[in-house]
Amino acid sequence: MEKIFFPTNLIGWMLLNSKFNGILLRFTIFGSFAIFFVQSYVPFNI
Repeated sequence: MEKIFFPTNLIGWMLLNSKFNGILLRFTIFGSFAIFFVQSYVPFNI
């Protein structure tokens, strides 16, 4: 791991670990949706 080219290594890592990446992708989508729902539901201008 001397030189890490981020985009190509990330794509290769996602292709090699598609099963784990699917779980990670679900967590990312669910986390962003939960954050968006909380921000839209809870008023921050208290």
